Amino acid sequence: EEFQAARMHPWSWDRVSDRTTWTPGVAELFGVSMDAFDGKLASFLALVHPDDREAVRAAIDRAFAGGASEFDIEHRVLPQAGRVRWVQGRGEVVRDEAGLPRAIRGVVWDVTARKEIELGKARMRRLLAVVAAINRESARGDSRAFLDAACRIAVEEGGFRFAWIGRRDANGRLVPLASAGQEDGYLELQGVRAIGTDVPEGPTMRAIRERRPAVCSDIANDPAYAPFREDALAHGFRASAAFPFEHDGTAVGALNVYAEQPGVFEEEEVQLLWRLASDIGHALERIEREERYRALFEQAGDGIVVFREDRVVVDANSAFCAMHGYARD
Repeated sequence: EEFQAARMHPWSWDRVSDRTTWTPGVAELFGVSMDAFDGKLASFLALVHPDDREAVRAAIDRAFAGGASEFDIEHRVLPQAGRVRWVQGRGEVVRDEAGLPRAIRGVVWDVTARKEIELGKARMRRLLAVVAAINRESARGDSRAFLDAACRIAVEEGGFRFAWIGRRDANGRLVPLASAGQEDGYLELQGVRAIGTDVPEGPTMRAIRERRPAVCSDIANDPAYAPFREDALAHGFRASAAFPFEHDGTAVGALNVYAEQPGVFEEEEVQLLWRLASDIGHALERIEREERYRALFEQAGDGIVVFREDRVVVDANSAFCAMHGYARD
C-alpha cells in the first residue's frame, strides 16, 4: 500500500530460474498484460526501448558481477500511443546463504514528466548553441558554405536526425539548397514541388504559403502527414517542423528539421527555431547582396579601390591592379 501511494510498483527477478514477478502496475507501465508476459529476462528487455537495452543489461550484470548491493537504472520503454515513457528502476541484490547473488528485487515508477522537463531544458541549451554557432558562421560570407554549415550544425549540435534548407526559385518551385544528416535520398523521394500547386500539400510548402511554422509532433499518427508518412518513417523521422524565412516581406524558403522522437517540438523551441530561420533568411540576403556587389566590383572595367580612414588600401578590383601593375596581394 505504501508503494502504491507513492506510485511505485514492486518487482523481482530470480536469476537462477529466470523468472520475473510483476505487479499489475509494472505491467501497465510497460504496456503489456500480466497474462502476456512470460517472466523471462529476454522478454522484459524486449519491452525496453532499443536504444536503452544495452545499458539496462549492463546495469543488471554490474549488480551481480561487481558485488554491488543495489540496482539503479533510468530508461525508456517502447513507445505507447506514439509517446515515449521513461521509468526509474531501483532495487537490491538478494544473496543466498553462501553469499552468492541470486535475485534482484525492487520497485519501478514513471519519471516521464521529470525527464521531459530535463530533456526540454537540454534541447533548449543545444538550440541556443545552434543559434550562436550558425550566427557566427553567417559572418564568413560564402552563401553555399553558410547554408551547408547551418544544416550541419543543426544536426551535430542540435541533435536532429536531418535538416535541410529550401528556397523558392523564379518559377515558384522549392529547390533544396543544402542538407545534413540522415537524408538517404529522402529529398529525391519528395521531389521538387511548386508552392501552392502540389496535391497534397506538404508541410514545407504550407509553412511558406502561410508564413508560419508547420509542425508535426507525431508523424506516425498525424492525419495531415499521411501522404508522406511511409517515406518519413522509413528514414527514421518521427517528428518534423518547417520554418519559413522571408525576403522583402515575401516568404521565399524554409528551414526543415526532423527528429527521431515524437513530441520534441515544444512551443518555446518552435519560436526559437522560427527566429533562427529568420536569421538564416537575413544572413542569406546579406550574403547574396555582398556576392552581387563582389561580382560588380570584379567585373567593372574601371579601376576601383577601397581605402580605410587611415588611407590604407583594403581592397582593389582586377582592373585597378592591372592599371598599376600590382597583384591583389
